[in-house]
Amino acid sequence: MGKKPWLSALLNFIFWGVGYIYLGKKIGYGIFLLILDFVLIAFTFVKLQFAFDLASNILGLVIGTLLAMDAYLLSIENKSLKKSQYYKYGITLIRVFVVIFIIASLFFVIVADSSKGIANQLQQDVKSPTKPITIYIDKFPYGVDQKYENSIREAMSFWEKNANVNFKEVSTFSEAEVYVKWFKEFGTGTLGHTLNQKVIDIGIGDSNCLQKWRSYTYNTILLIAEHELGHALGAKDDYENSNRIMYYKLSTKYEIDIEESDVIPDGWTRFYPICTKNNIATYSFEVTSGEPLDIYVVSSKQEYELLANNKEFKHYANCEGKEVKFYKKTCTISSGSGIALKNPTTFGLGSDAQFNIKIVES
Repeated sequence: MGKKPWLSALLNFIFWGVGYIYLGKKIGYGIFLLILDFVLIAFTFVKLQFAFDLASNILGLVIGTLLAMDAYLLSIENKSLKKSQYYKYGITLIRVFVVIFIIASLFFVIVADSSKGIANQLQQDVKSPTKPITIYIDKFPYGVDQKYENSIREAMSFWEKNANVNFKEVSTFSEAEVYVKWFKEFGTGTLGHTLNQKVIDIGIGDSNCLQKWRSYTYNTILLIAEHELGHALGAKDDYENSNRIMYYKLSTKYEIDIEESDVIPDGWTRFYPICTKNNIATYSFEVTSGEPLDIYVVSSKQEYELLANNKEFKHYANCEGKEVKFYKKTCTISSGSGIALKNPTTFGLGSDAQFNIKIVES
């Protein structure tokens, strides 16, 4: 052949496929590998920005080594060796490993893109400080579970991991560069805001569901805290990427939408709407009653009114309960839906039904 085995191996190691092209063998395969190499390099340096990530380098080294071995063996001119079963098995095994590691590389790129996309954006938006940022966390509102207070500390940890910043919690307002205040309810539809990259206001609930105050879930408050802390660090609202922490909208969830105790007189009905901000949501419904009830999950208040007036109505058939004292179901339903409870009467001789109901968005 007149080709140097060591050179073909070296070329395949540095630039995938070039060793094959140099040998004049498997040229199409070599061109394909070279293009794939350039694509992965482009992802690494331009999109993902993790050129020095240990895992990506290990994958590249393994693939390069396997391709170098393949090119070296391919260039050997010993005919008796090439006829050996061990030689053929070795070549086949190397090529199988090359395919496996290329698939692993592509999978790693996809996973890294989704998992590190947020961190890369944050690192671009936030300037790393030369010293720790001092932060003062105000007292939590009276009557609200203290567990939500830790959301701001978890948000601090999130930014420390993803944007190369440092926080130092201080005990007095005068020492702080950033001041965190809690609001039981803003009352304006605002979930939180940040003033002059210094004062962070975080809402922890509202009264938009049946005009009764309810706390958001811990995860909702955590997302608000992470977003507002991002503003304090200089990050701007993102109006395009809904999966990123700086996206300008957040769909809130309540810890418990409804938890009530009431009485339904004989022959009467009750309706409880769901309070989701999503078009489609999954809800858990639980009802216990002293008397048998008919229970239906309906798509709107209008369908409930048809039920209440003993007219034909539509409901989610898989969420129905007939003459039950205990009802527990999980249903995926549309916004505007609700649960209807009916105390069926027998010639007006039935009893009032005392019941408890709990509605939670999954």
